[in-house]
Amino acid sequence: INGAGAAGIAVARLLRKAGAEQIWMCDSQGIISTNRTDLNPEKLEFAVKAQGTLVGATQGADVFIGLSKPGVLTPEMVKSMTKDAIVFAMANPIPEIQPELAPKNVAIMATGRSDYPNQINNVLAFPGVFRGALD
Repeated sequence: INGAGAAGIAVARLLRKAGAEQIWMCDSQGIISTNRTDLNPEKLEFAVKAQGTLVGATQGADVFIGLSKPGVLTPEMVKSMTKDAIVFAMANPIPEIQPELAPKNVAIMATGRSDYPNQINNVLAFPGVFRGALD
């Protein structure tokens, strides 16, 4: 997960609750590492022993979830991910990587923009949330 603000922390908590065992989170300083002294309690919750940058964190990764800023994910970084990688580049209005720049190893590419296919937007969940609340 790139972006350790409220959205990134919330997504990480949901993923952990769903059974994800290895979550590496990055902020503007790199991987949220136990060796860092600048972490707030929310970031400490996801601190790992690994150290490094976003470039290193993407190497061999299965999934990239971007909740950060435009253009931080390069095609080379995506190429270093696994075959059939999943990329959710949700920075708005400009995603971490433009879908047309994503290499061929990406199986699923989605952004937060309505003008691209595979939009990820919380508004799409509202009908199910309301139905569940009514039931």
